[in-house]
Amino acid sequence: FGFDIHSETIRCIERSSVVIVLLSKNFCTSEYCLSELDEAYIRNKPIVLMFKEYVPEELMVSRMKELYRKNVRMLWVFENGSYKLKSTWENACSSILDLIK
Repeated sequence: FGFDIHSETIRCIERSSVVIVLLSKNFCTSEYCLSELDEAYIRNKPIVLMFKEYVPEELMVSRMKELYRKNVRMLWVFENGSYKLKSTWENACSSILDLIK
């Protein structure tokens, strides 16, 4: 509490081995969220896209499209009133761990 949110975001990204972005349509239109993605990209952090919902590529900025096309991504689906990971947690965790250098 009491810290500048932008500075704190940068500090956390710098300390991270991998950045996981929970992507939604709202994320794609948020300047704040896109700045977080830029900070991770500038610092050469591996980025995993985790999709909360279907996001059309037209909503994605160019950097996000590039990640979408070449990197690991995970998808959540909404079923029976709750979100469910489409893959297994073992597969998701293995994919993340593989990115740590």
